Amino acid sequence: MGSKIKKIRMTEDEFEKQYSPVQNDLCEEDASFDGRMFETYGDEFKYILSLNHETAGRRRIWTIVEENADRYLVSGYHVVNRLGHMVTAVPVPLNTVITIKL
Repeated sequence: MGSKIKKIRMTEDEFEKQYSPVQNDLCEEDASFDGRMFETYGDEFKYILSLNHETAGRRRIWTIVEENADRYLVSGYHVVNRLGHMVTAVPVPLNTVITIKL
């Protein structure tokens, strides 16, 4: 049997305090989400993919998704309904999925 996945919901404030999202220094203009969103193309996306290939880096990626006109921030790298990504200084614990309604 595999490890059980722990699912957590938290607020944006809890997310910011606990995981410390980093600024997108690759963006030439002001990035969305207070300068912290990484786009799904170009150098920003290459950076996200490079993190996704590292065990520790993979746990620092978050995906901004839209579902039924609502936006969520979900821990991990996701493709479906994604608008962009964020990166945090603090990694998500193993076997944990965190969702924040934006």
